[in-house]
Formats: sequence, structure tokens, C-alpha cells
Amino acid sequence: MVVLLLLLICVFPWLAEAAAGPIDQTGRSNQLQAASGQQRVEITSVLIDPEAPKTTQQRLPAVVQTGNWLAFSEAPDLVNRIGGSFWFHSRIEWDQPLPTARLLTIDWWYFEHLAVYICRDGCDGEAPTRLPATGRFGTTIPYVFELAPAGSRSVDIYMQLTSGAKLVMPLTVWTEHEFLEHNSQRLLVLGAMLGIMVVMMLYNAILAGYLRDPVYAIYVLYILSVIIYSLSMSGLGHAWIWGNASWSMGRLIGPASSVAFALPLLFFYRLLNVASWPGLTPVICRAMLVIWVLLFVALLLLDPGMATEVEDVMALVSFPLLLGIALRAWISGNRIGMYLFIGWLLVNSAGALVMLSLSGVIDWNNWYLALQILGFTVELLVFSVALAERIHRERQERDHAQQMSLQYLQEAALARDLAYQVERDAKLRLEDEVSARTSELQEAMLTLEELNEQLDYRSKHDSLTGLANRRYFDTCLSECWSELRAGESLCVIMGDIDHFKLLNDNYGHPAGDYCLVEVAQLWQRWLAQHARLVARYGGEEFIAIVVGRDEDFCNGLAEQLRSAIESARYRYDGQTIHITCSLGLASSAQHPQGVVDILKAADDALYAAKTGGRNQVRRAA
Repeated sequence: MVVLLLLLICVFPWLAEAAAGPIDQTGRSNQLQAASGQQRVEITSVLIDPEAPKTTQQRLPAVVQTGNWLAFSEAPDLVNRIGGSFWFHSRIEWDQPLPTARLLTIDWWYFEHLAVYICRDGCDGEAPTRLPATGRFGTTIPYVFELAPAGSRSVDIYMQLTSGAKLVMPLTVWTEHEFLEHNSQRLLVLGAMLGIMVVMMLYNAILAGYLRDPVYAIYVLYILSVIIYSLSMSGLGHAWIWGNASWSMGRLIGPASSVAFALPLLFFYRLLNVASWPGLTPVICRAMLVIWVLLFVALLLLDPGMATEVEDVMALVSFPLLLGIALRAWISGNRIGMYLFIGWLLVNSAGALVMLSLSGVIDWNNWYLALQILGFTVELLVFSVALAERIHRERQERDHAQQMSLQYLQEAALARDLAYQVERDAKLRLEDEVSARTSELQEAMLTLEELNEQLDYRSKHDSLTGLANRRYFDTCLSECWSELRAGESLCVIMGDIDHFKLLNDNYGHPAGDYCLVEVAQLWQRWLAQHARLVARYGGEEFIAIVVGRDEDFCNGLAEQLRSAIESARYRYDGQTIHITCSLGLASSAQHPQGVVDILKAADDALYAAKTGGRNQVRRAA
């Protein structure tokens, strides 16, 4: 907080001074006061020069006198005309002769070519004189020209340039004293802010090497990209580091700003573990990272014109995206998200002004850049607090884990002692309990086996007659059929008690049940020796399977059964009941198609016996 307060104390006077100064945008000349120390100058007209490479001192009269000059307010958008060549004209008039000489500064550095020509107190048909940048003040950040000596009343300025990046022309007229004071204060503040950035970069680089954490490495690279961007935008790099190198004239600012957007996106993504978030946020972040990398390559190697416009759009998308990610983390209870939100909001409040002015939406002002660099410094301090919060949280989690581990160890020791005591007590009872449980288990197994046998029997037999039921008969018939050998015969004998419904009506259902049991016993007695299975097939229907006997034998067996049923005496409740049975016979020799066919044939034969007078045996046709 102390560092932030000192920064604000140092920067505020500079920002106030940068924002001051009268600007006249209505006329074709700038009416300035002779006694003022710092005055902003507006360009009044512009000439788009397609023959810029051929411009020489001899062409100046033709350039000055041409009728193709446009009022600056009527000229097309020039901010994004990267690589274009232009002439700019501005006329300055003072309300009285100058008491002291005046300097002209141009606070923009991205010109592939810049030449300044002037006419003092009117050109009077003469060609303007080229004005070299003065070296009298040593290495300075802006371009400085000795514009007008003491006693001058007016000056015409002609600037011929080729843009290497977005085109901005901030012109300021100074007295020498005011310029030197402003320049020293500016260098002091920029140096302080860049010094803070360098210190934070070195500190976090040490942490990255010590902790082996890729998040810190990403943050160090982000600080480095911010330093390069700030050096580039402020002119310090142009003045003191890379000079007039061709690659720095427009080729540096685009890639530097791309990296300065891509790295915080990656920093947020890793620090907040966005990859684990549900929804489309992780996919959008990865897509934005890919686009920023492609833009970096395009701005570094290809024509930056179109890529710069795409970069402007991507910047507009990245601002709210990272704010939304940080806000979402903050709302979910992660304090790191709060720090990231505050830092990103601070830097992009000023960054939005720089971006809008470099996109031609609003006019450029020098204090926008100063505010952005201040925002970067504060942002990096806040982000460092976020990383410190991360370390603090991890330390708390480790301490909590250690406390829980110690607690678990103590509980484990108590549990171990208790287990030893329980084990001693248990050994005394174990043999008796095992013996008792073994006996119980054996009894339970015997009971279970008996129950299973009873259940199996009940599932296969009719509860009234004790014969097999129809389901078990169907299973047994299918098995017998599948086991038949070549030439072996299988016969089905199906029988039905005659007039059984009338018997129930006359004698009652208990008498009917008695008759069913008696007839079932006769079926079992007469057929058990030869039949594979005897079953109750339906209400009063019975059926038997005979394997290995021909049809004639089975027919005789069925006839014996019919005769036995007819001749048997059935007495119930003091009453004598006469019972007969009709039977149908079918053989696999005559119906080899399968189980369904032989059952149908037996049923048809039974039906024929019924319709033929009952109490008889019929063979299937």
C-alpha cells in the first residue's frame, strides 16, 4: 500500500500536466498564448502522398502548393493506415512575439520515416526548411525539434511520414524550461514504475525456480511482456535500448501487445484451474489462446494491417472474458479471484482508453498511456498479492492436513489399543461362538436343503393329485424328444374324465376332487412301470410319456388303464360314483415333426374319443 501511495503522489502531477493545455480544433491555425509554457497543437490539414518514397527537398514547393490538401476533420480514418505515407500541415500563431524560444515534441515513435519542415513567419513562396531533431538535450523520449526562436509570431509545420504502426500524432509546443522539467519528471515516474516491474519479475522468477510451479513462470513471462510493451509504448526502449532498429518501427508493438493479452489469459486459466470448470468457459479460453498465438505469428512475420484490426476485436473480447472469469471465481468463494478481478479492472480501465484511441474511436491523449502504465504497475502488485494469497492458502491447507494427520495418528493409536483389548476378549469367546455358529449353520443348511427339495417338488407337482404338473411335463417332454435315438419311439397318452362338470354339479366339488385323486392314482399305478412321466395336464386331464414302446403296445396299455378306471368303485360321502375316461394316443413314428405336433395329435385323438361316444381309446390319424 505504501508503494501504491508513493506512485500516486508521483504520477498525479504528471497526469494533470499531461492533460492540461488549450486545444483549438475548429480553425485552420492554432491560436496560442506567447507566455504559456506547454501548449498542445492540432493538425489542421492532411495530404495522402502516394509518391512518398520520391519526396525530396525539390518536391516541397509542389507539395505545399498542391490543391489536394484535406481539412483534418474531413480526412478519412488514418489511425489504422499502417504503412501509409502522409503529409500533415499545422500553422501556429502566437498572440504576440515570443519572449523565449519554443520546442516542438512528437510523443510517438512508430514511424518508418519522419521528416519535419517549417516556415517561420510565412513561407512567402519559399520552400520550407527541413528541421532536424535536436540533440542538445541528450537522449530524450519524444522527438524534439527547435521550432521557433524568440520573437517569432507564427510558424507553418509540414511533416512527411510513413507509419510503421497505428498512426498517432501528439504535438506539443514547450518552452525549454517547461520541457526539461516535464521530461525529468516523466523519466522519474516511468523509471520508478518500470523498476517496480523489474523487481517483481526477478522476485517471482526466484519463486518460480524455487517452487517449480509453472504458474509463476507464466506470471514472470507476463511481467516481461508488460515491461517490453511499456518500454515500447513509452519510448524508453526506442530511446535507450533498441534505438532505431527497423524491427522496432511498428513490428514490435503488435506482437508485444498480443503476448500481453495471451499470457494473462493463460495465467488466469492455470491459477484458477479453469480447466476443471463446467460449461464452455474452458473451451472458450483455449480457443482464445490459440487465436492470440496465431495473431502473434501474423503480427511478427506477416503484414500487420489486417491482423491489427483482428487484434483490436480480440482485445475487446479479452477484457470482459477475464473479468468474468475472475468474478466467477470470486463469487464462488475464491479470494484469488477478487485480486485478479481488481487488478485486471484497474489496468483495463486505462487500457480501454488507449485501445479506443489507437482504434480511432476517441482522440489520443498522452496521459492515457501514462495511466495505462500506472495500471500495469498496480495490476502486477495486486497479482503478486493474489499469488501470495495462493501460497497462504496452500500453507493453510498443508497445516490443516498435518493437523488432521496428527489427529488421525492419535485416533489410530487409541483404536489400536482398543483393538488389542477387544481381541483379547474376543479370543476367549471365539471358539465357543464358532462352535455354536457352526452347529447353527449346519442345521440351517439341512433345513435349507429340505426346503429346497420341498420347493422343487412343489414347483414340479400338482398339489391335489401328487402327479407332475403341466410345466414340468412340458420340460420333460422336450428333454425326452431331444434324447430320442434313431428308430426309437415316443408315445403320448392323453386322457380326460368323462362328464366331469356334471359330476361336480351333482356331487359337489369335494367329490370331484376325490375322484381326481382316485383317477390320478390309477394312472400312476397302471403306467408308472412303462411311462417316463405321468402328469395332471389340466383340470380333469391327465397325460403320460412312454419312451421305447411302439404304438400298439401303448394302445394296449391305454386300454387297460381305461378299463381299470371304468371298473373301479368310487364311494364318497355314502354315495357310489361311476367314472369313465376317454383317451387319445399319438406316436412320434406317425408325428415326427416335434413336440407341438405330437401334443396336437394326441389332443385331436382325445377329441375324437369324446365325440365318438366317450369311454374309449383313439389313435391319432
